[in-house]
Amino acid sequence: MTKIQILQYIHNPSNEKYENNEIHYTTFSEPYSFDDFNINIIDLQNHLIWTNTGTDYISITKISDFISLKKIIADNKRSNIVLIFPKNYTFLYWKIGFRYQHSIILKDMLGILNNEIISKIVQNISSYKLHFEKTKTTLNNFDYEADFSFKELIIAKSLTTSTSNKITTIKHNNIFLTTLDITQDTRHLINFLKYIKLINDEEEYPEWLKTYNMFDDKNLKEKLNTLNIDIEKKQKEKEFCLQQIGQNNIYKSILIETGDILVERVFTILEQLLGCDLSNFKDEKKEDFLIQKENIIFIGEIKGVSSNVKNSYISQIRTRYDEFLENNEIDKKNLKPLLVINHQRDIPLSERKKVNIEQIQIAERDNCLIIETTELLKIYELFKNNKISSDDCKKLFFNNKGLLNINI
Repeated sequence: MTKIQILQYIHNPSNEKYENNEIHYTTFSEPYSFDDFNINIIDLQNHLIWTNTGTDYISITKISDFISLKKIIADNKRSNIVLIFPKNYTFLYWKIGFRYQHSIILKDMLGILNNEIISKIVQNISSYKLHFEKTKTTLNNFDYEADFSFKELIIAKSLTTSTSNKITTIKHNNIFLTTLDITQDTRHLINFLKYIKLINDEEEYPEWLKTYNMFDDKNLKEKLNTLNIDIEKKQKEKEFCLQQIGQNNIYKSILIETGDILVERVFTILEQLLGCDLSNFKDEKKEDFLIQKENIIFIGEIKGVSSNVKNSYISQIRTRYDEFLENNEIDKKNLKPLLVINHQRDIPLSERKKVNIEQIQIAERDNCLIIETTELLKIYELFKNNKISSDDCKKLFFNNKGLLNINI
């Protein structure tokens, strides 16, 4: 007998039996212990969930239920957990009286949906991106619709794909994420759980029969136990490797990113290279960063562009340099302008053109240092391998001008 608990936003507590399965329905706010069930399903497919009486859409009114569920999941010892992602509902917020004043479609707030709301239930189980696109997935002749799919998996394993080959269900350890409408009826639910092997059709034997040893049962169980220990060890080693690869990919993504993501990831690298903290830096639409090391101040721009380096990019950082000197009492010899740039970001590295000599000469004239993200990664690699120090990085950035070249 497989025991299943389905948590929904609104549902009268009830029980149902289907085939050899016992299904218990309850609400987010009053769940039973997860360890009392083989499978716990958290269903986010209800448009009433996606509202906020407050003035923004970075949270929901019932966020406390999500936080409570996260603690229950953390304490869960043996059951499997399935989280059903929402459909593309309209998110309503800023309630005055009986009416919501504003709305936004979930597809237009995917970053917030994932990182600020759903992460309150399950956080950092894998590295993936949520993608909007209506799909149909067929499992054992049962059709399931979805409004979203998963992209760029690193740790998680793909379990179901749509007819257009989009990933609609993923797994990491005992947690399963799906965008499919699996609770439309009991038949679809059980079929899905069978397909992802959370329910099997094998004959159920009583526990006493399983523990009664005959033939070579004892030797086989001992061998199986040893194999399980080895598998668990290898799985941990595999997950560690996948996590490291995932982290490396995040750093390497400065070769393709632009905008806030590029700035955030370059910040992470600069903080380590220069031993500084940029978490309190406020972007006032001037320079992208200010870093002070002893009597030296680095003033910088970070750009991700499709073109090669242009004169205007160097002029912009030179303008920031001049404005800072005008507004601050500092010896200009101690102020160093840096242009960290990911140019030709849509082109593979092997096909990117070199920075033109004209731009290098302009940077040299202005005492500006152009740091390509390729070179920044090389420096970071040397730093991580303890081949250069933070002080070496400071000198490297301060003493060079024009185009930075690192030979490894």
